[in-house]
Amino acid sequence: MKKNINIAELNILQTTLFLFLFAIHSEAQTFSHDNLPSGLADSNFNFVNDSLYENQQFEKNYWLPAVEVIGLNFGVWAYHRYLSKEGWSAISWNSVKNNFNTGFVWDVDGYLINQFWHPYHGSNYYNTARSNGLGFWESAPYAFGGSLMWEYFME
Repeated sequence: MKKNINIAELNILQTTLFLFLFAIHSEAQTFSHDNLPSGLADSNFNFVNDSLYENQQFEKNYWLPAVEVIGLNFGVWAYHRYLSKEGWSAISWNSVKNNFNTGFVWDVDGYLINQFWHPYHGSNYYNTARSNGLGFWESAPYAFGGSLMWEYFME
């Protein structure tokens, strides 16, 4: 069953993506001896802190993860197109145009693809942004964008 995306749904999608792009930076939880259970808090055990400095600031890079996501998608596509010669990977401008006209459809991928490879690639999209100093919410659009690019342009 194919479902077309109408203009109202497209506007909602664009607004959601816009809001994700300007999400507030979230910080990870820090370690505190006060939050330990009473048995551990009273012990003389010397807790080792992280090897990173607690207040270390990373320079945020917004462009490099975008390039990495695009490169990852092209790498996976090239493998399936030229090495394993999968039929679905023979894309053209007509197939891309068809993807925009028909919208999203349910795939017929097997268990391994749906339960391992799809989440694996989604986490790669997300972690490219995290490894470039971006926070949780700042990284989410990269996972969304990588998946959206794959659905519309790569198959």
